[in-house]
Amino acid sequence: MKIKLMLPIVTVFIMVTACSIRDYNGDDVCTGEYAYGLTLYISNTNAQIISNVECILRDTEDTNYSEELVFFQDAFIGAGERPGSYKLEIITTNFYISTNITTNTNAAVSTNITTNFHSYFTNFTLGFDGCHVIPETISFTLTNY
Repeated sequence: MKIKLMLPIVTVFIMVTACSIRDYNGDDVCTGEYAYGLTLYISNTNAQIISNVECILRDTEDTNYSEELVFFQDAFIGAGERPGSYKLEIITTNFYISTNITTNTNAAVSTNITTNFHSYFTNFTLGFDGCHVIPETISFTLTNY
């Protein structure tokens, strides 16, 4: 009987402590959760997911840092726990980008898309909430040549 009563209490405790909270002094208490800063969805005009492109994220302040985004569960992810200013490059040989770019409200995404031989660039900034990078979602629509 004690085990049945303890399970809901333990579950509530875990749920409460699994997010950023403040301690009694008002300081942030951060969790061990690993947050990716960017989730990038790329689809064609028929809303089909496109995974056969190369996506490279370049830090505009630390020019020695770049990473290739990883495709995972219908999206490219990257910038794990890395707030900052970035340039996103999408490299493809089969598509060109349309003007349909959507983003959630966290990032300042440049609407100036520059193209250069099947590469597409956009700039954006990822914030920091005191504990983790603030996640951003960007969606691009590509059109077949």
